[in-house]
Amino acid sequence: MGPAYISAVRANIPDATLVFDHFHIIKLFNEKLTKLRHDLQREAENGLGKPVLKGIRWLLLKNLTTWMTSAMNVNVWTKH
Repeated sequence: MGPAYISAVRANIPDATLVFDHFHIIKLFNEKLTKLRHDLQREAENGLGKPVLKGIRWLLLKNLTTWMTSAMNVNVWTKH
């Protein structure tokens, strides 16, 4: 959570345990990931004006185990 939340809890309820819920943690993670992707895209374009890293969010968020399992089951990976 934000610094305002932390300081308000510490000032008004000093003995309280700080708790961060799952929703807000994921929300903050997604915001940071989006900012990182936008920064990387601007850097990768390098004046070309093309979407060089299009679709990278999906790759970053995809469960690696599930992705690898599904990729192994595709006939493209087997010899005919």
